[in-house]
Amino acid sequence: MTEFQKKEIIGSETLGEKLKNAREEQGYTLEQVADQTRIKPSNINYLETGQYNKLPGLLFIENYLKTYTNFLQLSWPRVKKMYDQERIMYKEPEKPGKSARHIKRALNVPKLVYGLLIAMVVLIIFSYLGFEISNIVEPPTLEVYNVPDNMITEDNSVNIVGQTDPEANVFINGQMISVDPSGNFQEVVSLQEGINTMTISAKKKHSKELVIVKQIKVKKKTQK
Repeated sequence: MTEFQKKEIIGSETLGEKLKNAREEQGYTLEQVADQTRIKPSNINYLETGQYNKLPGLLFIENYLKTYTNFLQLSWPRVKKMYDQERIMYKEPEKPGKSARHIKRALNVPKLVYGLLIAMVVLIIFSYLGFEISNIVEPPTLEVYNVPDNMITEDNSVNIVGQTDPEANVFINGQMISVDPSGNFQEVVSLQEGINTMTISAKKKHSKELVIVKQIKVKKKTQK
């Protein structure tokens, strides 16, 4: 059995150029090499043009190179050394891949959560302040129970009974009257013959004023 002497690869050519030149010197086409080595013609072309990034991966590249090198009867250690040198010298900058995007997204998640939490806290604070301000400026409740609208009476006085918020002050015709801790009040007011206007109002410290106006007509008592 004839033993083939391994050819040394020397010169300034790239590994791919040396492989291509060795193939052409031996008279092989890409298709013929593919038939003998079971390597696709496209993958052989990638090896000869140095487009390693188009091949499946490092393990496949080295297997293809070793098979192709043995087919061309070249020195595998020399080919491997050139391949390692070229891989380092011509390594393309890595493009942001899925892992980089995932890392970036992972870093952005805490920022997003933090931003949402801040927004929620601000919203809660403003909602609370709005509620409190509304409670402060909103007028108190005020009910007058025993004086209907356009009341007609023969009495010379009326007992005005009603209810408001416990912290509110109640005024009848500008005069403040007493309010018990539950917000109940009552006051006897003198009436004159004719139309009497009762202005009943309630107001908390910083709130708007709520006013109820009642008109009471006092007619002459019927002579018996």
